[in-house]
Amino acid sequence: MADATYLMADTDTLSGAEENALIRAKRKAVEEVGVYIETSSQDSEMEVDGKTSWTNSLSVRTIAAAITKTEILDKRRTLEGERLAFYVKIKVTVGLDALDEAIKRQQAFDQLAEHQRRLHTENSQLKAELDELRNQIRASRMGSVASVPALQNHPMEIVGDYRYFYHDPMTAAEAKQLAYTEAIRMAIDNSRSFMDATAFITNTAFRHHLIQIIASGYLKDVKLVEQTEKNRTVYAKVRATMNPHEVISVVEREVGRSSEKELLNLGQNRP
Repeated sequence: MADATYLMADTDTLSGAEENALIRAKRKAVEEVGVYIETSSQDSEMEVDGKTSWTNSLSVRTIAAAITKTEILDKRRTLEGERLAFYVKIKVTVGLDALDEAIKRQQAFDQLAEHQRRLHTENSQLKAELDELRNQIRASRMGSVASVPALQNHPMEIVGDYRYFYHDPMTAAEAKQLAYTEAIRMAIDNSRSFMDATAFITNTAFRHHLIQIIASGYLKDVKLVEQTEKNRTVYAKVRATMNPHEVISVVEREVGRSSEKELLNLGQNRP
């Protein structure tokens, strides 16, 4: 058996206040059975704009699942100050197995709700980071264009070299081709125009993507000026010309084509 008293809040209806008194009594009855919910059940009364309201952290469904039979022994209304008080006394039958299962479900639901709240917070933070990154990219574009003098609207020379020690089963010809390709990549990556245009792009994979595009169609007069091989070490040095404004255009175009997921990764240095 258990009893409870509930003071009617300003936001309550008569039937709602009576139901709240019954819920309190049921919860008290369940608590008296054991320690199943004593840490997860709390009453709270709030006052907003002069009006009071009452809430309880324990799910009503959890209480209902635990109680298999309810008998009302007594109920009455009294006036305490300016507020109605609802009293109820009940006799209930509590199913321990049902209570245990209901508590587990409630805890799982609470954990899921907390996980969803964390995801919402993380997504908000990621969106803020994305907006900031986009602003940085816009500033980088403007700065890159402003930093390129009118004289550099014409092709400029770039130079790169690469040394590589190869092992079997790679052949000397394959090693030389690799050194040649990497020398071109180094020439682009180390050029002033490319570094200016990609100042805020630290994602290694995305930078390689940009270099491949530039190497495949935006270099002029590519020449292998030196190539050597000695003791399985190959060396290549290349020279080419590249238009700085074309580099900026490629970077702007590819960044614009990138999805939000890819843009979020621009600030992460991944190989």
